[in-house]
Amino acid sequence: MKRFLLRFFIFSIPVLVYILAGEWLLYKYRENVPISTVISKQLASKKEMYFFRSFLNTPEPAFKMKMMEVKKPDIITLGISVVLQYRDFYFHPYEKSFYNGGYLLKNVYDLDSYTDLMRKHEVHRPKLIVFGFDPSWIKKDYRNDFNNNILNTEGDGVRNLNKHIGAIQDVLHQAVDGELDDAAFSKSSYGKAGMQGNGYRRDGSMHNWNQIKSYLKNRHYSDMYQFKENLKANTFIYNTPMEVDKHKLKLLLKNLEAIKQMGIELIVYCPPASDDFYNYAVTNKGFQRLFTTYLSIQNQLIKENYRVIPFCTPKQVGLTDDYMLDGIHPGEIMVAKLFYNYMAFNKVKFKDFPDWDPSYLKEIIDKKPLCPLAFTTE
Repeated sequence: MKRFLLRFFIFSIPVLVYILAGEWLLYKYRENVPISTVISKQLASKKEMYFFRSFLNTPEPAFKMKMMEVKKPDIITLGISVVLQYRDFYFHPYEKSFYNGGYLLKNVYDLDSYTDLMRKHEVHRPKLIVFGFDPSWIKKDYRNDFNNNILNTEGDGVRNLNKHIGAIQDVLHQAVDGELDDAAFSKSSYGKAGMQGNGYRRDGSMHNWNQIKSYLKNRHYSDMYQFKENLKANTFIYNTPMEVDKHKLKLLLKNLEAIKQMGIELIVYCPPASDDFYNYAVTNKGFQRLFTTYLSIQNQLIKENYRVIPFCTPKQVGLTDDYMLDGIHPGEIMVAKLFYNYMAFNKVKFKDFPDWDPSYLKEIIDKKPLCPLAFTTE
């Protein structure tokens, strides 16, 4: 028996070393910090810190739902990644009342469930929502449709053994291959991506340091995540069929009307696309089918007196693709310009935020920014 235990111990040493090495790397990159701790640290911090993991999962719906439960913000954004460049200072002096809920919702079914929770007062009901959606929300078999992220929220991988083992394998594989980049943008942030400047800020918006850094180096537009190439190949979010789902369209309109009926002020945001992406997309028959319906929804909402920041390309508003993070995501400066110009042109006032000062945002826009993608490195 003693001989067996000795042999077992000897053969276990490599496994233990493997696990301990992996756990140390996850600790080093602050990947294994629970989202509850990240939330408390972000709320308590006076300095900017980012959250995004590279090896364990980043459970956006759970993270953002919990943050909004704690903060109870009266001004929120809802939608997928297209709203993540809305910042708290756009709504000065109500910065503390703002939270960017981008990626809390990942599809129209999430919107339906979250609207129902607001109606029942099971979540905090805000006073102002900026809701952003792109053509993917009305597409058949959209890649994010597989789950209702509000009713079946993904758990924190920190406490999931299988995900933990997978994370250890991934981080050690990169270490062996020499692919671990130790350059730290923010050592006080959480997750390897967060520490490198890519992740959710304290206000819920996204800091995209990889794309900003690439622009500062090359000084020209880049479709880093290859949305145009994905459209050409019908991959990623442009999988076939490229057709409109009429049920999803009705569900979208039903929920926007329900939000208004609750007395919540609503701004619908139809995000830009780069001219490079758009000029190809309008020649793609599948995209044309989706986009024609998408524009008809935009125009219908405008006719029904919704506040709508309409679709455009940079060229159509006097800018260039340098203001785009990639093919379908504008940088924060373009988002700020579109937001301010719409509000100023339409003389928008918010009944629950009488001291909202758009001139504050205009002063920031008029200052020389870091680059066309970002006001500052933060």
